[in-house]
Amino acid sequence: REHGEGRHDILLSNKTSGEPSLLFELKYTKKFDKLSEECDTALQQIDDRMYSKEFEDSFDEVLCFGIAFYKKRCIVKKNRVLEVPRLLAVIETDDWGTFLKSE
Repeated sequence: REHGEGRHDILLSNKTSGEPSLLFELKYTKKFDKLSEECDTALQQIDDRMYSKEFEDSFDEVLCFGIAFYKKRCIVKKNRVLEVPRLLAVIETDDWGTFLKSE
């Protein structure tokens, strides 16, 4: 299913556990000193192309990882892209002034 602009490389999710989804974007570089920069590029691509958009209604949190490879070495960076606030309580009152003073 396409959402945003394109697709992520890897997605791990468990809709029944309530744990966050993990979204991975992978990059390969031909230079060792570009590893960190490519990780940043991967995370920026997740944001720019809105890969996490399709999960807004299904998950409370999406953790995004940029992974850059150079030969047998890699760097991983994490970014929390989506966190949906949860409803903690429903309060019904006709007198908000008294309610707010009674902390």
